[in-house]
Amino acid sequence: MDFNKGMKRAKQIIAKAEQERDRKGYRENLGYDQERKLRDYLSGLDLTYSEQCRILDWFNSACRSI
Repeated sequence: MDFNKGMKRAKQIIAKAEQERDRKGYRENLGYDQERKLRDYLSGLDLTYSEQCRILDWFNSACRSI
């Protein structure tokens, strides 16, 4: 359950970064600047280290694809 919450938050951050890209054009650190907030959010959830890593790996991959 918490894994889904973590993925949902990561997807929200990516969606917001994509909207910003579409509105303002390319910007350095698109999405990456929110990684600390995502890590803080994930630390408050009941996730294993492996689950946190999977979410962060997906997040970083999504940031690269923006």
